[in-house]
Amino acid sequence: MTQRLLALVVTVACLTGLAIQGVSAASHDDLVKLRETGDCPGCDLSGYVFHQNESLQDLSGADLSGADLTNANLGSVDLTDADLRNADLDGAHLSGTMEGADLRGACGPGGMVCGEDSIGKCKTDMPPEHC
Repeated sequence: MTQRLLALVVTVACLTGLAIQGVSAASHDDLVKLRETGDCPGCDLSGYVFHQNESLQDLSGADLSGADLTNANLGSVDLTDADLRNADLDGAHLSGTMEGADLRGACGPGGMVCGEDSIGKCKTDMPPEHC
């Protein structure tokens, strides 16, 4: 009985560890590039928790066009005037400042394509187009 319990505990611990590791699929090299240059077009930043990294709180004016930001937690990150054209923002948590951010062609929250007038806010065309 104790061996079964021990096996169950080890299995649960391993699965939990895998789940925690899988939360952020962001590329380490891409995160380094973003920190060093302030830009990262086409980068894989999916699942990254930005609000836990003080050096990435101000991405105003950043070129993130075509970046994969699916399920990223951008929390209170300043994205003022950021270039997010054609970025994948599906499932991303966006609550920071986005005034002037270019979201044209981005895959917005809910899997809808942001229309041509999406500056500062994702506005879907009618009928909405899915990503």
